Amino acid sequence: VLDHLEETAPLAGVAARAVLSALSLMAESGVPRDWLYGVGDDEHTSREAVGELLGRSVLAESEDGSVVSLHRLQGQVIREDRATGRGLDPLRAVVEILSGIDPTTPVDYLQRRALSSLLGSQLVAIHDQGHSWALLEDPQLLAIAGRLIFQSNELGDPYTSIGLAAYVADMERVLGGDH
Repeated sequence: VLDHLEETAPLAGVAARAVLSALSLMAESGVPRDWLYGVGDDEHTSREAVGELLGRSVLAESEDGSVVSLHRLQGQVIREDRATGRGLDPLRAVVEILSGIDPTTPVDYLQRRALSSLLGSQLVAIHDQGHSWALLEDPQLLAIAGRLIFQSNELGDPYTSIGLAAYVADMERVLGGDH
């Protein structure tokens, strides 16, 4: 599918590789489909890539179409491909996706809180999955976690903040105690 996509629409092929690489490290339960539209050169290209991957059953979607996921075995193959040096670096793709999510943008309080909780669940999954631990060395990802801890407290959502408590030690280890 990737070879075909790269032949027919090279930019969509690059975006599709980035999407698959990122999903191989993110929560196995999937991510909101619209989060993936920030990968690649533009939203149209990313939509084309996600649509092609869904249409060819490389990705699965929830019943309502809002969440997209990658099968665990496919994720493992992508991670192993990366380990051999042949695959795209998924670390940058994950950080690119998550840095585009801002829980303070929705006007409605409940939407802000839901987005905060959803982003928190992705970060918790990254922290809990052994194959995602390389992300815990990335200062940008740690900054996302730090902002979310603060924002979820501001939103009155202590459960998200508590779920991200393990990131505090990682921030101190990577960024230093005085950061």
